[in-house]
Amino acid sequence: MWTILFLTVTFMATATAQMDPVLPGEAPWHVSVQSKLFGTITYHTFSGVIIDEYHILTSADIHLDVLPLLTLLVGRVDLNGFGGLRRNIEKMTFHHDFHVVWPVLDFPNRNDIALFRVSEPFVWSETVQPIPLPRRNQSLAGQSSLLTGWQGPVIDGNGSLKKVTMPLISHQLCDTFYGKYRIPAAQMFCGGLIDNEGGAVNLVGLTWDRGSPLACQDEEDGSTYLCGLYVHTAELHVLCDAPSPPEKDGGKTKPCSRSAGNAYPSAFLDIAKYVPWIDEMRQGSN
Repeated sequence: MWTILFLTVTFMATATAQMDPVLPGEAPWHVSVQSKLFGTITYHTFSGVIIDEYHILTSADIHLDVLPLLTLLVGRVDLNGFGGLRRNIEKMTFHHDFHVVWPVLDFPNRNDIALFRVSEPFVWSETVQPIPLPRRNQSLAGQSSLLTGWQGPVIDGNGSLKKVTMPLISHQLCDTFYGKYRIPAAQMFCGGLIDNEGGAVNLVGLTWDRGSPLACQDEEDGSTYLCGLYVHTAELHVLCDAPSPPEKDGGKTKPCSRSAGNAYPSAFLDIAKYVPWIDEMRQGSN
């Protein structure tokens, strides 16, 4: 069982991220989306998550020219090890309203989600399992969360899948860091630790790979489900004095109203808000 760590605000005198290796079977839904170099040589590019025997969810922020070069690896927590299953991608469906918002100013993308269908079904085992989707508009209040990922592309070196417990924070508090329009409540939520000076403690660094699944545990029945996909962690110096997104306030500059801290909370796509889209796209891909 996970320690329940949902907090509207978590105050800490000092805080550091506690990242531990994921054990085999601990996050059997985690997918390594890999790029082909040549022959059978591949490397981890970003993450995804198994939701049924034919489909995974991942980030839509993929360069179109690499799509034919992608493959999936599941059931392995050490990319430098052996074992696991490989699957080819038969079909990719991207959210119809996905778009990048001012990447130079480090704004998170909108509707950053894609559904991949594999060419042959996954075979369930102790290390390969789907994770249930949330109920539509399921509340995150009172739930703990566990983020798993490889912290960015892995070509060589440490390829161990990592995990970190992620406290979730309110939209009101998230807005004090990002500004009102950068993390839209209709699409995303925030997670992170808040220190005793009101600054965020970055739990994932700035290189965590997109599409990493955030698994929540319902406090009432103890069930585990997919509550989020990792989207973004901003750098402090980029957002201070940055203008609002162009669709709001005409892109006028709004200086930071808080003193410089050491990080910003991480942003996650709220999967509960996308269940209707996921269900529709799954039916259409069969």
